[in-house]
Amino acid sequence: MSLDVRYGEGDRKRDVIADGDGDLYEILSHPRRSMVCSLLLERGGSLSMTELVSMILTFEDTDPTAMPSAEQRRDVHVDLYHRHLPMLVTHGLLAWDRRMETVTLADDPDVDVDRLEAFLEPLGIHRSGELFELLAHPRRRTVLVALDRGDTVAVDELATRIVAIEAGISTDAVSPSDATRAHIDLRHVHLPAMADLDVVDYDHSSDRVTYRGHPALLGR
Repeated sequence: MSLDVRYGEGDRKRDVIADGDGDLYEILSHPRRSMVCSLLLERGGSLSMTELVSMILTFEDTDPTAMPSAEQRRDVHVDLYHRHLPMLVTHGLLAWDRRMETVTLADDPDVDVDRLEAFLEPLGIHRSGELFELLAHPRRRTVLVALDRGDTVAVDELATRIVAIEAGISTDAVSPSDATRAHIDLRHVHLPAMADLDVVDYDHSSDRVTYRGHPALLGR
């Protein structure tokens, strides 16, 4: 999906993170769901439920020398069965054979597995859910719409662009009060979170931000 957004002088068509992807980011923002996808990608695309439960317990356990109890295995199995796998199947990410107790990455033409892998691989299994959680917020996706790779802009300018994109207006039509509110929101909420995951560089002292790029973001 593409969106036409306006800011600055004249209209500019930009490649953007599809707005419809917000649901996908929200789904995978849960660390256990993103972990399921990461493990499947890492292990060739298919796992038995027994294997999947064991791997999840291994990654989540703070004591790698401890043997998971039968109760822990049962709790993870029930959580996957009733909460996470149905949601991943519904959104076309997985195929789940309940009779054979196997889970497989779905061969769905609407799911770009290469792009999914690009999201999951750089941060590793433990932090990939954080990236999806970050992108689940529409304003953070709009930040990426408003920046080109290598752009370094003042946050007040970025705030004006953000408001213009969200309202579908030119930057000249953005009111100072709306720009100020967006500036505060970016400075104190969104940019520090995006910088923590290396999606942007944010210099708090100079109040300037740079988009460095990410292998899965915007295809840039």
